[in-house]
Amino acid sequence: MANQSIVDTFGELNAATKKYIQAHIDLFKVRMLEKLIRIGTYFFSAFTLIIAMAFILISLTFAFTFWYGSNYGTLSEGFLISAGFYLVLAIFLYAFRKQLFTNNIIKNMANILFSDDEDDKL
Repeated sequence: MANQSIVDTFGELNAATKKYIQAHIDLFKVRMLEKLIRIGTYFFSAFTLIIAMAFILISLTFAFTFWYGSNYGTLSEGFLISAGFYLVLAIFLYAFRKQLFTNNIIKNMANILFSDDEDDKL
């Protein structure tokens, strides 16, 4: 009778351990899903903002070009000035790409992946 009780106890312990491990695996999956959703939202927001800013910048470029062409010279001069602006902007962005983009992306991804939310604490 005592042996049967020990066998039952070990069986229950084994089942409880399996449930505990499965619960931790499920918790890990949920946490990773949350972090992946936050990363996806971050990139989608950044992409949307970049597209919006590109449209605004293109519209301002055309507005400047036509304004300059009608008031001070020809349209081709306005387009050349705009192209020069984009060239200077590209050189600036290339020169400071690490400080402007890489460091911020790494910092934001680290904050998302390694955040200590109240839910994450066991």
